[in-house]
Amino acid sequence: MQDNNLNYLKEWAELNLIAIMLGIFGAISAIIFAKIIDYNKYFFEKIFQQGFSKALILIFIPTIGGLIAGPIIYKYCRGSKGHGIPEVMYAINSEGSFIEKRKAIVKTILSVITIGSGGSAGRAGPIAQIGASIGSVFGQFSKYDEKKTKILVVSGLSSGLSAALNTPLGGAIFGFELILSSFSPLSVMPIVLASVISVNLSRAVLGQEAMINVIPFVYNPAEVPFYIILGVVIGIASFIFIKVFYLIEDGFEKIKIPFYFKPAIGGILTGLVGFSLVGYGVLGAGFEGINAALSGKIGLPLLLLLFVAKMLATSFTLGSGSSGGLFSPSLYLGSMLGGAMGLIFVHVAPNTISHPEAYALIGMGAFFSGVSKVPLTCIIMISEIAGGYSIIPAIMLSVLISYGISVLLLGKSSIDTIKLDRKFLAAKSFSNELNESGAKD
Repeated sequence: MQDNNLNYLKEWAELNLIAIMLGIFGAISAIIFAKIIDYNKYFFEKIFQQGFSKALILIFIPTIGGLIAGPIIYKYCRGSKGHGIPEVMYAINSEGSFIEKRKAIVKTILSVITIGSGGSAGRAGPIAQIGASIGSVFGQFSKYDEKKTKILVVSGLSSGLSAALNTPLGGAIFGFELILSSFSPLSVMPIVLASVISVNLSRAVLGQEAMINVIPFVYNPAEVPFYIILGVVIGIASFIFIKVFYLIEDGFEKIKIPFYFKPAIGGILTGLVGFSLVGYGVLGAGFEGINAALSGKIGLPLLLLLFVAKMLATSFTLGSGSSGGLFSPSLYLGSMLGGAMGLIFVHVAPNTISHPEAYALIGMGAFFSGVSKVPLTCIIMISEIAGGYSIIPAIMLSVLISYGISVLLLGKSSIDTIKLDRKFLAAKSFSNELNESGAKD
């Protein structure tokens, strides 16, 4: 009995030690991507300030990124183009948590090229995938069984996501909710530890200021009907985004040209959509646009225009095969539509709505919940971004309603599992496989 306890304690200590290292790697990845995004923003704004004629150059910068990325994808990771979280989910549930090292390295380089050249994609997904691949490498090197390797993969994924969005608890919950589907003392501690280490280290280097800046909001019970309406509208909008995303991706699949030219076509379409909207985040990760919506600096017509533009730009970028994440674009879309709804609500009930820009914040969580089917993650993550839990009842209402609407329209599938359902090409979909494995755990 005592030997069993000692062995368990040894395993627990080993996993936590590796988790600390995964937290460090997650922070390093987040810091590198943050610097790229800062340079990217500065570069685009400098060009745009030189006048409209020179701003036309911005149309071709994502195209160049696509021309570089296309041949690399074609040669090294043809089967895993687009956003990266589905590859991690597939590896964990179908490949014994084995993630090919070369593929992870190539996807990282591709994501840097995509985001650095103005492609509409996020950094959180690639950083999470890097962390997951490093966790897989540690598991293989240590000759761990599938269960322990799975814990390390999720620890690496959560550390990357936590550092990217500055949300330690939200990143950890994401790993449990989407992938691990179970809680135990052996798994909880490494995942939380990796997330906390990564966030603290990235904050130490990048400073305490988050990528997303929020003015504190207070929950108002009188606004409950509006939170409900917001959840319904955003749930429908998240469904539309998924349909548009895969419609455009299918369109690129059907184009009868060599694959390695397709990311360049996606790049030029992205440039056409976003070149005149520089400063609002249609090109790149989009944090400047999110911050503008959260501070109430964008009017209703422009909010709606930016929602449509970002939806198209993201679909063109990732649907054509370029690499990047969907976290930041989803938060962007939610902030624009939520901000627009807030302005409509304040017009309808000016004496009830005190902070219309708060709906941009709530919309972020509601939209991502509808797209990725992770409501608990969204509730916790948006509360962390807000810097407090005073607004959590409003977030819970809108997030859960958006999730319910999305389930009603799309079933158990999310934007991630739809990609895997297509990859499986089996009678039983990956969405059902994932839910059944979670039930067994």
